[in-house]
Amino acid sequence: MVAGFPPEVGQVARVRDRHWVVADVARSTQPPNVMASAAETPQTLVELSSVEDDGFGEDLSVVWELEPGARVLQTATLPRPTTGRFDDPERLDAFLDAVRWGAIASAASAPGEGASQPGSGMAEDESVLRATILMHLPAGMAVERSVL
Repeated sequence: MVAGFPPEVGQVARVRDRHWVVADVARSTQPPNVMASAAETPQTLVELSSVEDDGFGEDLSVVWELEPGARVLQTATLPRPTTGRFDDPERLDAFLDAVRWGAIASAASAPGEGASQPGSGMAEDESVLRATILMHLPAGMAVERSVL
C-alpha cells in the first residue's frame, strides 16, 4: 500500500511520472477478506485523464493502492485581492514594464522583428491585462490611468 488515501474527482495526481486529472473514482464493492489484516482496505479503481501537452486525450486506469509512487498534488491558487495588500503604483508600473519588455524580447526572432510590429497582438494582450487588473480591484479603489 504505497499511494495512501485515494484521490477525489477533479484533483491533479502524479502517476507514472506524469500529471493526470482524476476523472472517476470507484471503490471496490467486494466484501473485505475476513482472513486479511485489519490494515488492509478495499482497493480503489481510479480513472485518470492526462493534462500534459504531449499526452492530451490519453486516459489511464489504475488501482490506486497498488500503484507505486502515485500521489495527489496540492492545488495552487492565486491569492485573493484585499485592501491594503496591493503594491504602490510605482512598483506595479515597474512590474508591468518588465512584463512588456520580457514579452517584446521573447517575441523578437530577428533584428527588426518583435512584438511591437503590427499584427503581433501585443496591444490586445495589454488591454486584456489592464481589464483583468481593473476587474479584480476592490470596489471604490482609484487607480491612476498612467499606471494602467
